[in-house]
Amino acid sequence: MARMRSLANKNFRLFLRSTGVIFLFSAPVLFFSMVFFYAKDLDELIWFRRDEFISKNLPEFEQTDIEIWNHYTEDVQILEYKDSYILDKPLQEPYFNKAEGHPVDYRVLYSKIEIENQPYILMSRIPMIENHDLMLTFVVQYLILFVLLFLMLLIILRKITKKVWQPFYDTLGKIQNFHLEMESPPRFGETNIIEFANLNNLLTHLMENNLRVYKEQKEFIENASHELQTPLAVFQSQLDILIQSPDIN
Repeated sequence: MARMRSLANKNFRLFLRSTGVIFLFSAPVLFFSMVFFYAKDLDELIWFRRDEFISKNLPEFEQTDIEIWNHYTEDVQILEYKDSYILDKPLQEPYFNKAEGHPVDYRVLYSKIEIENQPYILMSRIPMIENHDLMLTFVVQYLILFVLLFLMLLIILRKITKKVWQPFYDTLGKIQNFHLEMESPPRFGETNIIEFANLNNLLTHLMENNLRVYKEQKEFIENASHELQTPLAVFQSQLDILIQSPDIN
């Protein structure tokens, strides 16, 4: 025999399972969304650095300053001009990072500038967090969020379920105490839930009909019993006379 469970608990468990599945399948979407917006934020920064250089440094910049500038400024470099560069469009490219000791992905922006009427490439770049570090950060934050939301849902749904299903359990308790000897059916409490209100109305109508039929049957039996008393009394008296006859052995 299958294990019996309450409808409220079953709905509660199904809801939690559905929530878990939704969280599981939404994780990749949230991760790639985070990476996308993270890259957009970095793009805004490299655009800002490019514009700042062009507005503040470029007007007084000379070719003799290029070597010194590149030596002390790692993320805004001045390169020789080549037609192969994709200009004014943020890209993601690997570059060697001294702090990490190996190549990492950068968000890079190449723009054409002129220094003393000679074309150059202004490279504005910023290192990205490595994918495994970004994934680890996301997983930790997502697990914390999942646990917190799960616990909050567990507490809130318990309270909501108990409150929502209370009219049903009140009705069930009154039905269990109902019997046909009662003068009238039990009165159910008021509820603003349509399904429970309809259930209470149907149960009230059903019990009223049962009580009416039971009373009619009881009255019929009482009347029939009363009507049968007279012929039974006649039968009894005639039998007494017959038994007293001397011809009966």
